[in-house]
Amino acid sequence: MYLNKYIKFLAITCFLILNIVLLYFSFSDYKGQIILFLALLLISNAYIYFSFKHSKLFLDKTLSVFLWLGFFYKLCIISIFQTSFPEGGGAFSYSAYDFDRLLKFSSIGILGFLVASIVFNKILNFKNLSYTHDNPILLNFYRKNRKYLFLMFLMLVIIIGSTNFYLGFYQKGLLPRYEINFIFGAFLKWMLIFGLTSISCLLLEYELKVFKKLSTFVLFLFFFELAFTNLSLLSRSMIFGGSAVLFSIYLNYEDKIFKDKLINSLILNVSILLIIFVLMIFPINKIRNSSYIDAMYFAKETAKQMVLDSKGIIETNRTNENFKKPEIQNIEIKKIIDSDISDEKKIEIISQKIVNREKQILDINENIERIMFVIKNRFVGLDGVAAVTSYPKQDYNLLKRALNEEFNPNLYGFYQRIFVIPFENNNETTYKKSSKRHYGIIIPGIISFLSYPGSLSFLICAVILAHFFCSSIEYLSKRLTFNSSIFSSFIGFVLGYRLVHFGYLPKQTYLIILAIVITILLIFFLKFLIIKNFK
Repeated sequence: MYLNKYIKFLAITCFLILNIVLLYFSFSDYKGQIILFLALLLISNAYIYFSFKHSKLFLDKTLSVFLWLGFFYKLCIISIFQTSFPEGGGAFSYSAYDFDRLLKFSSIGILGFLVASIVFNKILNFKNLSYTHDNPILLNFYRKNRKYLFLMFLMLVIIIGSTNFYLGFYQKGLLPRYEINFIFGAFLKWMLIFGLTSISCLLLEYELKVFKKLSTFVLFLFFFELAFTNLSLLSRSMIFGGSAVLFSIYLNYEDKIFKDKLINSLILNVSILLIIFVLMIFPINKIRNSSYIDAMYFAKETAKQMVLDSKGIIETNRTNENFKKPEIQNIEIKKIIDSDISDEKKIEIISQKIVNREKQILDINENIERIMFVIKNRFVGLDGVAAVTSYPKQDYNLLKRALNEEFNPNLYGFYQRIFVIPFENNNETTYKKSSKRHYGIIIPGIISFLSYPGSLSFLICAVILAHFFCSSIEYLSKRLTFNSSIFSSFIGFVLGYRLVHFGYLPKQTYLIILAIVITILLIFFLKFLIIKNFK
């Protein structure tokens, strides 16, 4: 894809202006040492500059953007709006000392990624580790069989997405609706997380290599797979994965693509992605809300409170804050409350009316508020480090206990149980469900997780090792898949995204790594077989 140079200049200028605006409005409100505030500003922006200007790894581009959003941007938002940490700050007292300690660990963590990136890219340049060239047999195979590949991929997306949506096997924030065969479940999960998008990346890649442009149908397949898969997953993160793939096309093929074709414009395709995202987020929010919350349960509690309020009875032990001020009140319901039927019958009738009424409401304002909340607060980073660095008993035993954590749907995650809940109003560690399948977690992030021991030297060393490990996987993914740069960029994005959102059940990280390795090897062997057998 191509990008007009004036738009590129405008984007860079807007980012610089955003930094200046954030700095201007938050600088004077920082309670600690200003030098630490400026250090976080410089280090986070330096990592972004190096990753986009010099790094060959898409991992760096992903990490630098999310770390800037999760730390510097979030710190400025909290300072400007004078808010607390939305995910809970644990023992964080919002004192100058706590802020300074928070920024020391945050800056050192980001600095570790920057140093590792510089060193790894120097090694690539010094050793002259060039990637393999395109194989003409693979190009010819794609040219002759692309229509069949398109059809098979479209059918695969529909079958996989529909099956998961119906079974409810793997959906964000929800336990499986049905227990299914282990092998089939693993295949389904693998395809939803890596497989389908990996195939989409390969189709985009070879379309560009063979024709030097993207056809309308290939782009349709790409956007359809994104939308349908994320609907099946009940995930709102399609904007991140979709943007990563589009941007990787721009980075790898800007100089090799026909720039007179509007369909190849990065701006046009990003605009299409944004439109699809906006259209999809409303039904996804609606389905998530109905799945996370047992509507009848909440309706009965609301109806019960209405009946009690009509008698002047105040219930002290309410199960949810939503029931303190029931908003569902009209003439019809008032007549039911004032009737002579039993309280149990009143509650049953009113709750059914509330459920029926709520099913017909699609609150656009509420969806917009949720989107704005995500934009302002939901980037992972600062909250987790604040809770960990203010914890009074940091040691290596915390790290050991976290690494040994097992999945338990009846308990909050280790990070939330240890660093957040004990310092909040409610010290209950048993997970309170709002429906049978609901299970949500708070994720600390990689810098927070590696800060458990409370050692800056351990933090920077561990961060460097983690970056080297993930960088090697991205590099090998390109070497072993015969120069599949869009696919390897997607792998870099997945690894970076997982690092930023690291910390829950860390011992299961091997499953993600194993899935990535299997995907890389599968592509390698399939291409190897094509090269050996196709003429």
